[in-house]
Parts: sequence; structure tokens; C-alpha cells
Amino acid sequence: NVDIIIDRRENTLIIPEEALRAGDDQGGDKLSVMVLEGKKISKRDVTAGLSNGFETEILTGLKEGEIVIVSPLSPND
Repeated sequence: NVDIIIDRRENTLIIPEEALRAGDDQGGDKLSVMVLEGKKISKRDVTAGLSNGFETEILTGLKEGEIVIVSPLSPND
């Protein structure tokens, strides 16, 4: 096995790839995640950075410590 490192960043916010949702209600190309806020789940638009296919860097839209839902839920569930 050989690992080729293309880019490396430190102090980044990273979430599991499966937490990302592609598209918006109008079929656009925005990315979003589901976030637990108290007892409610809400949709949050995010900007993604680097990804290794398993984890994705989040540049905007989330803060450290927020709880991201990985299972397939919607705000209406």
C-alpha cells in the first residue's frame, strides 16, 4: 500500500462523508447536513473542503461541538 498525500490541513472541522446531503429543495448543488439543536433536527447548508472519500472538511456552516446526524433523517421526522 502507498499513501500519496496531496494536501494536509490542521485544526479543521471534519465530519463523516455519509452525513453530507447533496442538493437542495430546488434540485441545486448545495450541500447540507442535519444538525441536532436541543430536541429538534434542522437542515444546515455547509461548504465542504477537502475529502478523502470517508471524511469531509467543513469550511462554513458548522461550529465545533455541534451534533451532526449521520442517519437518514429529515427535519420533518
